[in-house]
Amino acid sequence: MIFRIIRKTEMEHSFAVRNIFRLSIAMVFMLITALEPLVTAEAKTTQEPATITTQNPPIARGRLYYSLKRSVFFPFHGIIEEIKAQNGQQVHGGDVLLRYKLTVEAVAQLSRRVHPDSIGNLKIELLDSSKTLNLFVDQKQELINLEVKNLASPKKLQQIEEEIKLTKLRYINADERFRREEKLLKDDLRLLKDLTGENIAFDNVPELISLIAPIDAFVIQVNSSIRKGAETVLDSPAFVLGVTDPMILRCQVHEQDAVNIALNDPAEFTLESVRDKKFNAKVSRISWLPMTDNMEQPSYYEIELIVPNPDAVLREGFHGQVFFKKARK
Repeated sequence: MIFRIIRKTEMEHSFAVRNIFRLSIAMVFMLITALEPLVTAEAKTTQEPATITTQNPPIARGRLYYSLKRSVFFPFHGIIEEIKAQNGQQVHGGDVLLRYKLTVEAVAQLSRRVHPDSIGNLKIELLDSSKTLNLFVDQKQELINLEVKNLASPKKLQQIEEEIKLTKLRYINADERFRREEKLLKDDLRLLKDLTGENIAFDNVPELISLIAPIDAFVIQVNSSIRKGAETVLDSPAFVLGVTDPMILRCQVHEQDAVNIALNDPAEFTLESVRDKKFNAKVSRISWLPMTDNMEQPSYYEIELIVPNPDAVLREGFHGQVFFKKARK
């Protein structure tokens, strides 16, 4: 009797343990099932651009860029004397950004660069060829007169004609080189005028010259080494100029949205830093190549838009949301 009671108690205990084990397995399975969508969503978020959402109308996160940037370098060594432009200042093509004094070596280099030695030598060669040609022409005429009187041989006349042909070729070659060198010198002097703001000649190289703005734009960066009395740095830009109107807006769009966006489609752009203001934009470029070659994930395409910025309130690097107003069906 006691043995049966003990046996029954053991069986009931074993049954309870099995039930607890089964219940634990069921709870673990339910927990995994509940967490699976969150894990999948997190993995998808890390693999796909977090800045893009596919809605209707399409919405994307964009970044602003200046529509044109130009770097201005020092062409020669010197010492900075006067700084006339600062960050955020609007300049026009031909405006003076700063003034600097050339070193003695730079002055000598410029003088040699624009010295018309080669042009002078070619001019002498031209004059010499012209003189020689005229002599041969006169000799030919004399031989023709003598040949009429049978006082000159045809062979001598033929030799003179060959000399005339050869001299003409030399003259033409010297004339072509003279014109080419003269044009190159004029172009170089014009370039130096644009770079320095001064009229430079081999016997007149000014010590104090300017660094000139090449375009109408805003100064968006001044080299940190630009100081009065500092040496010019030739291997990095002294100034960077940027065109602020219009601005370029770039964003990445999901493939499902990219097929519904066309050139010149209107859009709106809202800044993360200024949420109560909207800016109009227009699609200006659509890439036909995806951003990556990942075979496992959807493709994203770069869309470029033009954003008017007449008041220069937008700057490169600003982020915001792009709302495409129109999409092809």
